[in-house]
Amino acid sequence: MRNLVLRRASQLKAQRRYYASHRAYYRSKRQAQRRDKKLADAAHDAVYLALRSGRLQKSPCQICWDPKSEAHHEDYSKPLEVIWLCRSDHQRIHWRGPGPTGGPLRAVAGLISRRGHLSGIADTSLGEPAVGRPGISRQRNRAGLSPAGARR
Repeated sequence: MRNLVLRRASQLKAQRRYYASHRAYYRSKRQAQRRDKKLADAAHDAVYLALRSGRLQKSPCQICWDPKSEAHHEDYSKPLEVIWLCRSDHQRIHWRGPGPTGGPLRAVAGLISRRGHLSGIADTSLGEPAVGRPGISRQRNRAGLSPAGARR
């Protein structure tokens, strides 16, 4: 038991030394996280207010056409440029992250092209119906939407 206590004390001492020698790095990292969080919160608030005022309309998920969708920001500095995704696809995009294929927008485009859709992600972000893509009618019907994008 005594060895365990001594080992833990030595680990804590080493951690304190490491933190003290890297204090500036950790401080700048915390400041950047705070700045990013403020920007993200402002973008989320802007989407909420735009939805309430009618300037922005909610669309179905742009991957699976699930009518329950949430806004995904590619860039928080452009708060009203959003991609509408269902919860599971939104989590998949964030889990994948900006890998070698590019950012989340490219990941969404890759998922859409694999599922048989061809074009335009940003067209539907302002509530315009996605028209002219093959295979959409069946998926829209499953989601309770007519081929033109209006509710049945």
